[in-house]
Amino acid sequence: MARDITAAVLDAEGGAHGRDPSRVWVFTPEIPDGSWGALGSIVTLADIATFATGDPERGARYAEERLATRRPAGTLAG
Repeated sequence: MARDITAAVLDAEGGAHGRDPSRVWVFTPEIPDGSWGALGSIVTLADIATFATGDPERGARYAEERLATRRPAGTLAG
């Protein structure tokens, strides 16, 4: 799905910009972590946070904190 949406966005631009999938981030909050897409591939919230901060540990910590608020009580991190 991420690959197809990325391609659709790039196609819709009609060549107005370079065909660079790194410009397209597919982020659907209704879909569980690990099912989001960027660069035509699946990425996790930790991947996105690491990209934004440049710090893998900070990215992982941020993702865990954010996702913990969405998990039902008693559910362990995957």
